[in-house]
Amino acid sequence: MEKKSSQFWRNVIYAYVRFFPVNRGKRWIMELTAPLYASSDPQLCELPGGARLRADLGEHVQRWIYFFGFYEEATVRWFRSFLRPGMVVFDVGAHVGQYSLLSASCVGPTGRVHSFEPNPVTYRLLSNNLALNDFRNVTAHQLAVSDMSGEVTLYVPGHDNLGEASLQECIPGMNATTVKCVTIDEWACSADLGSLQRVDLIKIDVQGLEGKVIQGAMNVIRRFRPVIVCEFEERFLRSMGTSSVELKRNFSDLGYVANRIAASELVPVKLEEVHGFENLVLLPNASTSMSR
Repeated sequence: MEKKSSQFWRNVIYAYVRFFPVNRGKRWIMELTAPLYASSDPQLCELPGGARLRADLGEHVQRWIYFFGFYEEATVRWFRSFLRPGMVVFDVGAHVGQYSLLSASCVGPTGRVHSFEPNPVTYRLLSNNLALNDFRNVTAHQLAVSDMSGEVTLYVPGHDNLGEASLQECIPGMNATTVKCVTIDEWACSADLGSLQRVDLIKIDVQGLEGKVIQGAMNVIRRFRPVIVCEFEERFLRSMGTSSVELKRNFSDLGYVANRIAASELVPVKLEEVHGFENLVLLPNASTSMSR
């Protein structure tokens, strides 16, 4: 009976989110009613571009993907507009694989996607989703990424947003586990970067440690000048003793310009602007082009 009730509410909310013509309030209603459908079995859904993903509705990001078709709509659309066959992508903080799957479907068999996810729970889901699509151009690595290599402590949240796992205890009461950590520079020395030896895009979402990932990737950044998509979340950056302004200045020192994704174009942001929670696109050499 409980399972049927969960299925009923899942179907009702899905129909409302997908087909009701007024978008206002859909996010609020989806989250508010989560206890009614969260116990549903994992649901198969399709991302833009055709890749499939099995979503656990009890988890924040996967819930969004199932009901809305993607998480972080503007960033997803930009990814698909930028990526081309043959490109090489690093997905640092891959979670359950949304951006890895999107990238794999865009770069095709001549491209490469390397997905880094240290959390044992989300790494298992990531691996399952990659296997579901039988992609041969993606490699998943159960590794944390920072400015040093070795064993580190990963803190995993006890609530329903598994994406907030971090190498810092940014939320009181997080569970600790030991994981392996690498720098991008060290790892890339033996990596399969494709026949053209290139890195076109690095996506970074590591809960305030984005600056440390960059510090450990200086050689790769200077050699390949990839476009970088980076999460800027002030509260997590502050908890690491830095800020969104300081992180942008670090990118600026490397010759990168920070841009906001606005509709179908990128708009440069001011260095002094504070970002509460936003994905920015960092373009090398002050370029404002969305493609290569």
